[in-house]
Amino acid sequence: MQIVVQEWERVLLYRDGRFEEVLEAGRHRRSRHRRTRVRVLVRPRLFVVPSQEVLTADGLSVKVSLTATVRTSDPRRWYEAVEDADGFVYAALQIALREAVSGRTLEELLAARGALPDEVVAGAGGAAEAVGVDVESLSLRDVMLPSELRRAAADVAVARAQGQAALERARSEVA
Repeated sequence: MQIVVQEWERVLLYRDGRFEEVLEAGRHRRSRHRRTRVRVLVRPRLFVVPSQEVLTADGLSVKVSLTATVRTSDPRRWYEAVEDADGFVYAALQIALREAVSGRTLEELLAARGALPDEVVAGAGGAAEAVGVDVESLSLRDVMLPSELRRAAADVAVARAQGQAALERARSEVA
């Protein structure tokens, strides 16, 4: 049989249920006798982890979401390690995100939004590596606060602005 493998895929060749070889991009000729083939996509995929409500270390509830770009690095491990490798990596990303958020207070979370993706990659990287997937990039999309906290923050900002205005008025009267 003639097998044409595209640039964005790899073909796993099995003979009588045993792994034989990985076919790279190009045209290959193999005998069809007792062989099966499995096509595995190796181009990058985007995982969107939708907003999840998570309790922070100080007991406040926030909703967080993230996006991750992943690529299959080892087609054989991706196919053989677990039944649904992408689902496995998705679940690992969710768990790592929850652990990273629950280990920080709200102030720490808002102040260090840039460090959170690195912590999530460190938490989910081992699970992804085990199934032949590389997490290429990860970004925190949203950190949504409850409406009560947003109102309280707005009240604090208004009070601060009114205090500044009162101070300026007092300075101008003295001058």
